[in-house]
Amino acid sequence: MTHEIRRVPANWEHPRNTNGGYVPLVRHSFKKLAKEWDEEAALWETGYYINLAPPGNLPGEKPKITKRDPSNPLMNCSFEDFHGPRPKEDECMPDWPAGERTHWQWYETYTEGTPLSPPMRTAETLAHWLANNAATHGMGEASYHEWLDGIRHNVQRILRFEAMFPRPDVAAALRA
Repeated sequence: MTHEIRRVPANWEHPRNTNGGYVPLVRHSFKKLAKEWDEEAALWETGYYINLAPPGNLPGEKPKITKRDPSNPLMNCSFEDFHGPRPKEDECMPDWPAGERTHWQWYETYTEGTPLSPPMRTAETLAHWLANNAATHGMGEASYHEWLDGIRHNVQRILRFEAMFPRPDVAAALRA
């Protein structure tokens, strides 16, 4: 199971379904994901797409905008068939202002994201909660210090991943 830290407001209550279980939410906001989907769908309609496959797409490089090959059956379809459906607002984390994201919460990301801890005021209080509640990660249970190091590493890993794989400027490509 994969995990990540999400910053949430103090009073955040993750939505639940009619059976009381958590509804999985992707990490990014609907506004961000819908904008990206719409831009990429427009690019698809012009005969191009964002090519995430190697060769040439190394960490730190923007993925290439590539012309679609109409003879490839995987490319001779609608954008939705190729990429998947447009994001829905009720499947995404809310887009809170940065100043409201004052608390730390531990999420599993195997199902796109459900909380495994309550929101905590600091990384330290989250680490204590995780250690005291026998929370596990890929290597099993951990001490407070191991959790705190893991929380700090998790936040940095997400930031590094997003910096390593920047999104191409699709809007500029569409204007060209």
